[in-house]
Amino acid sequence: MIPISFLLCSLETEEERDKLSEIYERYLPLMTYFAEAIVGKYNAEEDVVHDMVIQLVRNLDKIDPDNDVKTREYIRKVTISRSVDWLRRESTAWRPRT
Repeated sequence: MIPISFLLCSLETEEERDKLSEIYERYLPLMTYFAEAIVGKYNAEEDVVHDMVIQLVRNLDKIDPDNDVKTREYIRKVTISRSVDWLRRESTAWRPRT
């Protein structure tokens, strides 16, 4: 997993860095909860959360941490989607080649 400090350095402004830090600190338990519920038996929740944080960086301008309801819903949807994507990738990777 890429450390959050590395991702923070990739952002251009202090405002963006503060925003990502706030979202990360506030919603990391929620991201981990959903990821663990779906891919936890594969010990892949860190991979999913990593993908999720990259998604947050890409869509940072669309996220309003002051609107907790919308942000939680966004985090829930995207974390579940990333978890399902991970399961699909892994099931494809383990299929026997014919």
